[in-house]
Amino acid sequence: MKNYQIIQVGPGLGDKYLDGNIPNLKIGELRYYPQDNSNLFREKSREISPKTLMRIFRCMFPDYDIELYEPDNSQIDHIVKRGTSDYILNKGYVCIKEATPMSPGTILNFHNGFTLVFYERYQQR
Repeated sequence: MKNYQIIQVGPGLGDKYLDGNIPNLKIGELRYYPQDNSNLFREKSREISPKTLMRIFRCMFPDYDIELYEPDNSQIDHIVKRGTSDYILNKGYVCIKEATPMSPGTILNFHNGFTLVFYERYQQR
């Protein structure tokens, strides 16, 4: 599998200024505040374990380490790019499968130590 990098697109304070007209994410693209993105099916989310997230990152984003919250290893503390101090903050979401006209995309949302899976509808441009 290809080694993807996580790249922030859009501002760190969300995408309200786009009025819901947000382009579909490409694999590895990161945005903040999923409530601003009308392409996401947030009501059909499900939680995944840190162990599952580590497996996904080991395959797709091997340059990143997942640090667990010390008192409770069932929560994620930080996701850090190796060799840097770059880390993904709370309320960020990253694409792991691009949306197509035939199938929705898959998004991982990092929220308060937990990881939720959302689906993204294809938006034709």
